[in-house]
Amino acid sequence: MPLAKWGSPSSQKDFILYMEGSDPTKEPTALVGHTWTSPNVETSDALKYTEEYLDRGRRRTRQMTVQASEILSRTYTLGFPSAAWSPALDRAKRAAGKLVETTFYAVRSCPPNTDEQYAYVYPDGVMGAPQEAGDLISTDGTDFISETSEVTIPDRFQVWITKQTIVNTVSAAPSFYAAAFRTEEDCADPNATALQDVILAGGDATSAAAAATYLSSDRAASVSSVAIGAPNGSVVKSIYTEGDRILVGFDDDGAASPGAVGGTAFSSDGGVTWTLDSGITECVYGVSKLNDKYIAVGGTTAGTSKVWTSTDGITWEASTASVLASGAQLRDIAVEAANNYAIAVGLNGTAFKLYYNGTSFTISALTLPSSTGVDLYSVARLDKDNFAVAGESGYYRETINAARTWLSVTAPGTVTFLKVRGNKYSTWLITAAKIYRRSILSELVFEEVTLDDGLAFSGNLTSIAVPTMASMDDETNYAIVVTDDAEVAFINPPYPNA
Repeated sequence: MPLAKWGSPSSQKDFILYMEGSDPTKEPTALVGHTWTSPNVETSDALKYTEEYLDRGRRRTRQMTVQASEILSRTYTLGFPSAAWSPALDRAKRAAGKLVETTFYAVRSCPPNTDEQYAYVYPDGVMGAPQEAGDLISTDGTDFISETSEVTIPDRFQVWITKQTIVNTVSAAPSFYAAAFRTEEDCADPNATALQDVILAGGDATSAAAAATYLSSDRAASVSSVAIGAPNGSVVKSIYTEGDRILVGFDDDGAASPGAVGGTAFSSDGGVTWTLDSGITECVYGVSKLNDKYIAVGGTTAGTSKVWTSTDGITWEASTASVLASGAQLRDIAVEAANNYAIAVGLNGTAFKLYYNGTSFTISALTLPSSTGVDLYSVARLDKDNFAVAGESGYYRETINAARTWLSVTAPGTVTFLKVRGNKYSTWLITAAKIYRRSILSELVFEEVTLDDGLAFSGNLTSIAVPTMASMDDETNYAIVVTDDAEVAFINPPYPNA
């Protein structure tokens, strides 16, 4: 049997250590001359039981493992060079004794080919006070590590270059305007290729076609079409998934007859059957869930902002918050479940913050810089209290403090951005013609993602989705893109079984 080769060998000298900048949007700082050593892993206890059995007439016992131990945290030793000052040493001194989180990266340098480019991410590291290490005065003339700091992190994952794409065209399907990875079920087969189950949706508002969802368990190589029961001419624009529970929002541009205004449909059995909403009569462009409440946002093009909430995804209650009258049609929503709020954005610079106290919502208007008259099409949660907003004319802003202030981030051009998705370690943007990604591999600058040789889209890009409720490796390295020509592209790492 031939030996498999999983990439070329690498050593600790093949990586460059980086520390995040003053905020997650800034260029990372290279820590050349620093060391990152001695990982100490804290694990949970494995769950075991004792089994008795007979061996040639003798009674013996053995321990069986029911559940393997899990890694709870890792602690690394960050070594500072003999220089009197470095950015990392300064941060360690200032952060000592405080809960100041810093992300570190180890980026592979000069791989033999681009398919083997990757980086390790050490998120949310808490740095201990610097301690002296080695001799202060030496006679051998060699360089040495003068101080060290213990850095404890909760996790470690990888960011891969994502060149590999799979493009499928779903025959007899209408235009796609929404897509989602199905959230992983418990006890998934560890030998199976991950992220096979997807849901695609859209419609054709210029015809009498019925809106449908398209379910696939093989990344759209084959699909099954299921009508959601919406009026003919409806177009699904948003999807939320949580196990077998799927919520979609739809609209209609009014060109079809009889024509639908909009609404939602809910499935509790993985998309096999659907129930139309009760309580919504206007276009719905964004759907999500904040703790125990489903949320839908939208409105008519000429009308004001609309927000609906529901406990079951079927019966909805429209918000009567007076502040909504000051806004235009909402186009997207993203939630921060840990802190009980969501951010919604829409046309003409409209943006709102929705706070949920466990019983009711409080809605307040947000003013994003330079957004007057700008249509905001998308919002995404990238990290805790870290949101990105994208829209027309190259508009892109981020907040890292729950929308109190907004940062101006260099975006790739002045074209209209239709969707922003991902996390702060891998952020995706799409226009009608291009896909962009920002990660540590591009030094946190948006770069165009090109398809494999010979592959191209014939239609316009309409939406992009990333996995949710998955591992950080999956959430960071996979994406699905759809077009108005019923095309589906999977973007994934280049390693086997990706």
